[in-house]
Amino acid sequence: MNGQMREVQDSINTAKNVEQIRDIIFGTQTKEFDTRITQLSDNLNELETKLTKMIYDSHMKLKTDSERSFTMLEKTVENIRMTIAKDSISMKEQSNLRELNLQNKMTAQNQLLVRKLNNLKHLIDEEKRTNQENLYRIKDEIQTTLDLELQSLSDNKLSRNKMAEMFLDIAMRLQGETPTQILDEGIQTGN
Repeated sequence: MNGQMREVQDSINTAKNVEQIRDIIFGTQTKEFDTRITQLSDNLNELETKLTKMIYDSHMKLKTDSERSFTMLEKTVENIRMTIAKDSISMKEQSNLRELNLQNKMTAQNQLLVRKLNNLKHLIDEEKRTNQENLYRIKDEIQTTLDLELQSLSDNKLSRNKMAEMFLDIAMRLQGETPTQILDEGIQTGN
């Protein structure tokens, strides 16, 4: 076992020697590379942290902006909905007001027409009553005149010839002719 130990010890010594040789040849460069790698790793970690922070900040800003935009959009939609509702109510109120005005005008026109019809009916009834009164008065006057004439005829005991002359005279007056005109016409025609 001692031989094996020795070989192991020699191998370890050889490895140490190789490392020392490597340190001597590449030592400064390796340290520079290690330093650079460490710097690059630190820079990379810093850059990763900055990028992560930038991404997070951008995400949060985008989230805040989108929430603000959605809130504004919801407010705008709500305002539009309220405006439409107000306009709808206003239009309905205007329509109801127009309908009420139209009904009031129709009622007023109807009342005016009824008053005019009642006035016309009253005038017609009044005229009818007046005409009936005049007709009865004229009828009474004619009856009275006829009674007087009959009484006068009875009192005077007119003859038939006198009555014929009287009727002839009345007929000629109604036709607008005189007895001499009728005689002249008779002579001319040969009657």
